[in-house]
This record gives sequence, structure tokens and C-alpha cells, in this order.
Amino acid sequence: MHAIRFRNPELQSQLVAGLEQAGLTRLVAPDGFVECDDDLWGEVNSIAHRIRDRCFRWYFSWCDNPQHERDLMEHLRSNGLRHEIEERRDRLVFLLPKEDEAKHFFGDEAPSIEACSFCGKKWTDIKRFVTSETAAICDECIDSLHRDMHEVPKDAT
Repeated sequence: MHAIRFRNPELQSQLVAGLEQAGLTRLVAPDGFVECDDDLWGEVNSIAHRIRDRCFRWYFSWCDNPQHERDLMEHLRSNGLRHEIEERRDRLVFLLPKEDEAKHFFGDEAPSIEACSFCGKKWTDIKRFVTSETAAICDECIDSLHRDMHEVPKDAT
């Protein structure tokens, strides 16, 4: 089950309005989370992408534990860095401006996974590297996936 909620009330309002236009308001739980199964996630995520795209040219970052979340939040706030927060049931997802990417890194701890799970590049050879307990992805693969999501299939025209 997928669940998403924007912490920013204006962005959350835009998400609910987008769901209303798509006839999907039944997905909004009393606590504001939009919850759906895989069959509707693509449509919900497309609405969320339109909202994200209006904020800034973006990428995601998330942390593996609550202390890292607090550290990143403090880093962003204390440095006046723009960001938005998406809440998921299992984590916070930070929506960050791509243009500020170099300012987002703090600390020098090596990740638990040292190569991108998609292209195999080492974390030391790339600018941005996001990990979970079982996988990792580099900024180039994130950009590629993002581009693929927004391309119109040739047979759709």
C-alpha cells in the first residue's frame, strides 16, 4: 500500500484538488494521507509530480533512520535551504531543488552500499548517491528515470 501526504498545507491542498479532478478523493484518509494500491499509484504519483514540478526542478532525498532525518532537517533549516517534505507511512521524503544539490550534503560517512544498483558507478565517483538498506541509486539514474516518466510514448501520438 502506498501512502503520501505533503507537509506543506498548500501543496497538500493541491494534491487533494488534483485527486478531486481525477475522481479519486476516496483515497484521502481522515489523517490526510492519500492511500492506494499499486494499480492507482501511477495516477496518484503523476498528480504529485505535477505539484512537485511547480515547486522547483527537484530530486528526492530520504534518510535511513530518525536521527539522520533530524540532522538533514536541521541542516536545511539552519542553512536556509529550500525544501518540501512528503510524509510516507515509513519515512520522510525530502523534495530538494536540484540547483542547490551541492549544498545538501553534510557529513562524510560512507554509505552502506557503495555502488549504484542500476548503473554500478561507485558512490565516490558521482555527485549524489541515495541508499536504502538494500539498494542505491545515483543522481544520473534518478535523472534518467525522471525523464522516462515524463516522455510521451511514440505510439500515443
